[in-house]
Amino acid sequence: MIDELHLDELLNDKHLGAGNFIHKIHEKFYQGSDKKILSLIDNEACKKQDFSIQEIIETARRIASSYEQTGVKPKEVVSLYFQDSIDYFLHFLALNSLGAIPALINGELNTDILLKFLHSVRPNHLVITPEKEAEITQVFAQANYRLPVHTIDALKTRQQATSRPFYSHEPQDVIMIGHTSGTTGIPKAVIFTHESMFHGVRSQVKKQKGDNILSILPHSHGASISLLMLSFTRGAHVTILSKKDPATIIRAVRETRPNVVIAFPKVYVDLCRHTLDKSDFQSVSYWIATGDASHEKHIRKLISLGHHERDGQTVPGSFFVDNLGSSEFAFAIFRNVHSPQSDNYKRCIGKPFPWVDVAVFNEQGQYLQENSVGRLAVKSKSVTQGYWNNHSLTEMNKIDGYWLTGDLVYFDEKRNFYHVDRTNDSLSFNNVEIYSCQIEEAIMAEINEVFEATVIMTDNNELVAYIELLNSCAASKDEITERVNQLMRQKNWPALSTIELQSANEFIGVTGKKLKRQLRELAH
Repeated sequence: MIDELHLDELLNDKHLGAGNFIHKIHEKFYQGSDKKILSLIDNEACKKQDFSIQEIIETARRIASSYEQTGVKPKEVVSLYFQDSIDYFLHFLALNSLGAIPALINGELNTDILLKFLHSVRPNHLVITPEKEAEITQVFAQANYRLPVHTIDALKTRQQATSRPFYSHEPQDVIMIGHTSGTTGIPKAVIFTHESMFHGVRSQVKKQKGDNILSILPHSHGASISLLMLSFTRGAHVTILSKKDPATIIRAVRETRPNVVIAFPKVYVDLCRHTLDKSDFQSVSYWIATGDASHEKHIRKLISLGHHERDGQTVPGSFFVDNLGSSEFAFAIFRNVHSPQSDNYKRCIGKPFPWVDVAVFNEQGQYLQENSVGRLAVKSKSVTQGYWNNHSLTEMNKIDGYWLTGDLVYFDEKRNFYHVDRTNDSLSFNNVEIYSCQIEEAIMAEINEVFEATVIMTDNNELVAYIELLNSCAASKDEITERVNQLMRQKNWPALSTIELQSANEFIGVTGKKLKRQLRELAH
């Protein structure tokens, strides 16, 4: 691990940022070192490949030479549409070394959505994995869409030895285009700059925990890139797992013995669906989730595993670090830390990071005080500069210098914040606002047999819950419906018209979020 004195020397470099971090930390900490800092676990055999910072840079440099030979120039946009793999990170490094802009696209997006997204981004090139080539060629031909397309394998044939200087980025230079999850339609292209994408890393690098990290984040998401920046900068070792099924995760934890595991909430939901052996997770001290707020039922199961230090003693149970963020932010906004001794649930997202300014607004743009639900807005250097090629939508998401996140929240007298819904998912019943996420959390917390719940309202103003029951549940659907509606009455919420039994794995987006838009269409 890198000590604070040397970290301070690095962080004082005013040119350090997301576009050049790998070269800066190599120059400062890793030059001449063959220390392995990154491990990749093969999806099928669970075999590891280990890499040093020097090897990562050499690989990225070879890829950069391929792009040069292809004719890619500074400021050109290159869209990347791969299988979930480390290739996203390596091509991110390579393109930034040239001053080009990587646009990372989740490989799970279907080609119809991909085509619409490309129309909005208007990249100069598209790079794909070979197995996608036939489908892409067909879709582009049918749509009469023209764009230079290259496979990763074709790029490799153009590699040449090169020692060209790395591109010098300014703070506001765009270094990546990401995208939102698409839960409300076509994903939006999100801008990240040299400064904005590194701001959270710079602010948190001396506070982060753990030296042996297992990442189960999707490679195409900014959160995955930020994690590698944060971990490598502080000298932590990262093992990356691309395959995200519970059996593979359990085996990886057992074999790599991480003290920190980080993933999107959906990965933890899938893991909690299984019976977990405490002996497999003895090494884990911290679970970190980023994205949406996680559910109490799943958090409590995970923190019963592993260990942590208290008063100099090793004691059973771990911490769950629940980070709330979104695709428009290069780092999380809020953090709530759960332990076996804490009880800060009920959609509590904790407090914002010290370098994040937050406010809550009503629909009229007025600031709200404590215990009033309103629109969450954020101000920080880590906030996106906006949506690529969509200035009007960018401006619509701004209010009084803040960025609207699309979340509905309130805060209490201690300035703890609570997430109740997404703005697109809140429900109006008899002119009274009710909140689907709040209802879902209550159902899961208070009806033991319910593993996962999703609540929507139909066009006929009927509340419908899509529920997954625990495998051990012996109660009938009618019994569960009656108990849920009894809870609804206790909370002064309208009764559910019906409950549909459904796996939590149905109707989810590429990042694991439930697509309530599709469920509303299904119920129509």
